[in-house]
Amino acid sequence: MTTVSSGGWSADGKAIYVTMYQPGYMAPILGLWRGDPATGELTSYIPASPAEGKFTLVAGVHPGRDGSVYALLATTDKIPEVGGDNVAWPKFGLYRVSADGKQIQQLGNPNNENPGDVVLWTKDDSGALIDAHSVDANNVSTAMLWLPSDGGPAVTIPASSSVLRWGDE
Repeated sequence: MTTVSSGGWSADGKAIYVTMYQPGYMAPILGLWRGDPATGELTSYIPASPAEGKFTLVAGVHPGRDGSVYALLATTDKIPEVGGDNVAWPKFGLYRVSADGKQIQQLGNPNNENPGDVVLWTKDDSGALIDAHSVDANNVSTAMLWLPSDGGPAVTIPASSSVLRWGDE
């Protein structure tokens, strides 16, 4: 049995996008799948391995209102080995994938290490807040990054990720 890690429903409710859980703390998530709730069919939407020796890591999946999907993606030739002291993560960037999954648009420069589980998307698809992995002497998160979906530059926001929620929720 496969365990779903994260995902979301398409705007029309005809598909669910899911990432699959990998064992281990902060383990990398490979690829994205689209499920059909009417048939139970699960198909690859963002391939976990688009070419031999290449891997696509996925985080922060957000189905957009127009049918596209926004996600933080990183392509690497080596899957990060979690659990060690010096884990080398590839840089994640914000991307928009067309509804049919055939076109991938990069939105800004890949400049974020593993964003983890803290990804807060706006309802209007204008962007997301992610944990910037800036920590103080007590290992407490001290900053978030605003990643606009229009491709604009990331903005650092000095706030703890553990207490943030959108105002209308």
